[in-house]
Amino acid sequence: MKLNFSRRPAWVPGPMTLFLLAFLQVAGAESVTIPGTTVAMEPPPGFSVSDRFSGLENRETGSTMMIVELPADAYQEMASVMATVESASKAWASRGVAITGVARIYAHGSEIPIATGTQTAGGRTMTKYMALFGGDKTVLVSLNVRNPPDITQAHAEGIMASITLRHAPSLEDEIAALPFTFRTVEPFHVDQVLGGSNVLLTITESPDPSGMSPVVVITRALEPADSSDPAVIGERLIRGTTGFQSLEIADQASVSFAGDNGHYLKAVVDGRTAIQFLNMPDDRRYIRLVAMGETAAMQQVLPAVDEIARSVRVAD
Repeated sequence: MKLNFSRRPAWVPGPMTLFLLAFLQVAGAESVTIPGTTVAMEPPPGFSVSDRFSGLENRETGSTMMIVELPADAYQEMASVMATVESASKAWASRGVAITGVARIYAHGSEIPIATGTQTAGGRTMTKYMALFGGDKTVLVSLNVRNPPDITQAHAEGIMASITLRHAPSLEDEIAALPFTFRTVEPFHVDQVLGGSNVLLTITESPDPSGMSPVVVITRALEPADSSDPAVIGERLIRGTTGFQSLEIADQASVSFAGDNGHYLKAVVDGRTAIQFLNMPDDRRYIRLVAMGETAAMQQVLPAVDEIARSVRVAD
């Protein structure tokens, strides 16, 4: 099958809006649907559907193709991020990604921005190709190449051009595709699944923008951490949580979490409390539960948070 697409330099829009991902990858192959996502595509040679995250992986080379899905209304902000090297660099610098170029291709009647860069994770440097798609969901596809000569820029663009989007899966299907299991406990309910590896639980109909209403977020890391010490990684993560940069650690201890030894941390700042449980499996892709909200409100939901935490397990 021949892929037909065109490419031109990126255009520059008006003032950029930095969209931060909180909590915030061929010819002749058959198209596959990535479980729990809206994405269908032709896998590159050697890649198969991953059972560790939403996307594809080449187990021999370690290269991956990861799918992150956000609400549809995030597209314009993300498109602004992907508009220039400068705007993309600003957005991804904190994640250790050095952006080297931004371009656009055209496929299936749509314009697809692609940012290229490098990232070091787990002691290894990879080349990244990140493409943005709009549909029922805003879709960011990240192709992470461990051995750059295996996939060139032109090849990466052809892979991205093979992607098509279908209608969004049900919330139940998204939950079933998560790389972990858990149980909801009232007053919490599942609000949404983000990126195929995060789930947000709230007690309100939608997340409270003030950050005062208690929420629970459960995350399975996509990449290995640079430390196997859950206390070190746990403190780094909680200090990187929006609104908790200047936190005071009120308590921490070794606990059982996600079926193994884990780390518990309690932090407070400006009338808000965060409770975090973290486990570091052998693959160093941490499993994390963090609950946060106004301190008095958090006190009322702590029994539910503890019960949810006890139910979390890494999927087989």
